[in-house]
Amino acid sequence: MKTIYQSFTKKQITYIALMLIAMLTYVIFIAVLQYFPELSGLPYALNKAMIGCIILKLIDEFMLYEVSTMQILKENAIGYSLYMLSYALIIALALATA
Repeated sequence: MKTIYQSFTKKQITYIALMLIAMLTYVIFIAVLQYFPELSGLPYALNKAMIGCIILKLIDEFMLYEVSTMQILKENAIGYSLYMLSYALIIALALATA
C-alpha cells in the first residue's frame, strides 16, 4: 500500500480525494432522497457543483496542458477574475436548478 501511495503524484492524490468526496456526497444524496425526499435538492446541487468544478480542473490540467494557467492568472487580474467567475457560474447554476 505504501509503495502504491508513493507512486502517485500530489495532483493525482488530490484528484482521487476529490472524486472520493464527490462519491460520498452522492451517497449522502441517495440517503437523503430515500428518507427525506423534500430535502434532497441541496445535496444534489452540491454534488453537481463539485463534479462540475472537478471536471473544469481536469480539463485545465489534461486538455490545456500547454497553457500555464497559474502563470497567466498571476500576471493578469482580468484572467483571474474570469477564471473565478467560471467556478462561480458552475456552483450558481448547480444550486439554481436544485
